[in-house]
Amino acid sequence: MLCSATTARAFALISFLSFLSLAALGPNAAAAQTATDGASLSAALANATAGDVVQIDGHIVGDFTVPAGVTLLGTTTAIIEGAGAGAALTVVPGATTTTIKNLTVVSDGRYGIWVSGAGATHLNNVAVSATRGVGIAGEGTDFLGLRNVHVLGPVTEDNADAVPAEVSPFDTATHGLILLGVEDAVLVGVHVSGFAQAGAIIAASTTAIRRSHFNRNVGTGLVLAAGDTTIHNSSANRTFRGARTEDARVTGLAVGAGANVTTTRMRTINNQGFGVFQDGSGITEHHRLASLANLDGGLWAQDAEYLGVDRASISGNSNTGIAAIDTTYALIADTWVVATHSTSIDGKAAQGDGIVLIDTPGALDHVTLRGNDRVGLLATLDSSSSPDDISLTDVVVAGPRGALGVVFQTHFSILATITEGITRLGQVAANDQYIQGLKGMEIFGTLEPPVGLPTAIELVGTLEPPVGSPARIDEAIFGDGN
Repeated sequence: MLCSATTARAFALISFLSFLSLAALGPNAAAAQTATDGASLSAALANATAGDVVQIDGHIVGDFTVPAGVTLLGTTTAIIEGAGAGAALTVVPGATTTTIKNLTVVSDGRYGIWVSGAGATHLNNVAVSATRGVGIAGEGTDFLGLRNVHVLGPVTEDNADAVPAEVSPFDTATHGLILLGVEDAVLVGVHVSGFAQAGAIIAASTTAIRRSHFNRNVGTGLVLAAGDTTIHNSSANRTFRGARTEDARVTGLAVGAGANVTTTRMRTINNQGFGVFQDGSGITEHHRLASLANLDGGLWAQDAEYLGVDRASISGNSNTGIAAIDTTYALIADTWVVATHSTSIDGKAAQGDGIVLIDTPGALDHVTLRGNDRVGLLATLDSSSSPDDISLTDVVVAGPRGALGVVFQTHFSILATITEGITRLGQVAANDQYIQGLKGMEIFGTLEPPVGLPTAIELVGTLEPPVGSPARIDEAIFGDGN
């Protein structure tokens, strides 16, 4: 049964966004065909060719295919409600761009909108309300542009705690947006919320994301696996744990499978897990990241090729502000890491550490560490490393009573106090004088990847043989090729 509240939200959004007129489409608009029911829409689409405009009005029930190069234009009241178990709207990309504009799609099947094949597609001012399966999926296409697109699932703050760890896409909407093998994807003003496993998964694609938000989902907000992605002025906030156990990884932004990612002004706030979790990522750079009040940590990178963080605000997180484990190199510059609270993960001793580097060379330049409960900077070196492998320049550290400032240790004991490049303020200056030779501070080490990332890696694995069939995403999400 369709969720009337979710559908109403989607309809309200698209009514608000639908400000474009038919005249804006140019000279082809005069020849637009208008459909008001399923039969007339099916006939209009069957007869349409590249360059044609098919206009729809009212609430139309059925599953439809938009041919290559055709524009499907809705009015402020236009709704397509899927009637089958497959896709409510199948879109065929074209050499002339296929366009879906000013439309609400309501889906209780596998997909609200399915896009696949060579060519280009634009979704503009579109809302998708999904109660099962996937909101929007795009696979093996040359260009896919999403502008002012809202994808809504049934999960809310009120019911998120009841979402089970093992949830089927046949029972509820699990994923808002999945892109696989898209050569050029552009997301502007995309909002994805209310899904039971991940807001969005983007795998093996080249993607630019601007002013887009992946908030209030269960498991993971946004997953990036393989491919290259740039993100500007976007967010992955308030990701819920659901009914998963506390050791299940939950994160706002997940990066893995060698993905190269650059974020600018990204926000990961109030997630019931990590703000950012990177596992086996490629080259990642975070400029002006705000990662605040996340329950497991602000930014966690393990087995990464490169981690760069500059002009970031990492504040009020539990466990760890920034952690880099077994990472080739980490550079943190012009960054504040403050007020990290002591908590425990996986039953280990409570930790409240500003920056943690484990078997990771790197540099800290103009970094401020204040109010972190256990230690400002904790660097753990393997047997082949020395303190010289981590460069410190203008690092300022202060902490509460009993906290340590900067600690370098092996996996067995704490090394002599490091002073070069560090300004210690208040109590930590006295505390750090007496640490040499003490037993090493407990650390976490590598963690299991978060919810959503294993699925994304499985999607990447479906690239051989090449993408281009619904069976690729079907196999990973629904467990079959139908």
